[in-house]
Amino acid sequence: IVSTSEFMNGVTTWKKPNYLYPAPSITVATDGSVCSSFVQEFPYYAFYKVAILTPKKDKKIPIDAFYYIAYLLNRERWRYVYARKFGKGRISKTKIIAPVNKNGKPDFEKMAEIVKQTNAYSIIQFFRENAVIKQVAPSV
Repeated sequence: IVSTSEFMNGVTTWKKPNYLYPAPSITVATDGSVCSSFVQEFPYYAFYKVAILTPKKDKKIPIDAFYYIAYLLNRERWRYVYARKFGKGRISKTKIIAPVNKNGKPDFEKMAEIVKQTNAYSIIQFFRENAVIKQVAPSV
């Protein structure tokens, strides 16, 4: 279960939820550790104070670009506190500076390339190669 924690990719407990959100997506804490943003590469359940950002159905975005966007959202933390939460309305109005292509559209391939060049990328690769995911069937 992904909550508003800023640790462990936002995961605070392991349970069998009735519903799993599809991956990939970015989870953003709207309360608690405000702006804590994480990439979820596997199906998960999220606490109600977590915003779930997913691409539009017709968009194909490399998963590594999600890490770039999550990083930029984390950098917005200084603007918000417990009394001034990072709610869904503020998330939708947030502007981030990211690479764009010749047409002025977000260059997700460039974002993914930048992430792959970071020193921390080996951690992402290790996680992907060694993750053991058990499909959790909903309770009847």
